[in-house]
Amino acid sequence: MKKFTSGGFSLPEMMIVVLITSVLASGGMQGWQRWQQQWHLQDSASQLRHFLLQLRDAAGWYNADAIIHVQAGAGWCLQSVRRHDFSSELRLCAPWRDVHLQAVSAGVGFYGRRDVARPGSFTLHNAAGALRVVVASRGRIRICPLNDGRCSG
Repeated sequence: MKKFTSGGFSLPEMMIVVLITSVLASGGMQGWQRWQQQWHLQDSASQLRHFLLQLRDAAGWYNADAIIHVQAGAGWCLQSVRRHDFSSELRLCAPWRDVHLQAVSAGVGFYGRRDVARPGSFTLHNAAGALRVVVASRGRIRICPLNDGRCSG
């Protein structure tokens, strides 16, 4: 009589496979969380830049001054302060909870009559790092790493 044996794996072999899989999964999870934090920071900086571009364009279009009011706190917000009659106020609130507005230059704004801006910067940070959104005197708006010497403002 023939004996049939199963060609399966033993318990120690299965435990080793589960251990290796869990180590790889935990490393992948940490990498994914780090990537997500970097993406949140970059997305927040991009949205802030877009908000500033809209504000600059509105100031130029209406030939009016546009000053930025900062509401600090856990859920930070930026809002345009009307010097003249804009058709609608522009507002940006924190798009992600883990991204904080660390520093803002005082009096940053756009002046439509002269098509210039008061230079300054906004610093955003989270666990992944920090980015600055810099406004130059001629209205150029760019995103820079925090310690980039080429990006002063």
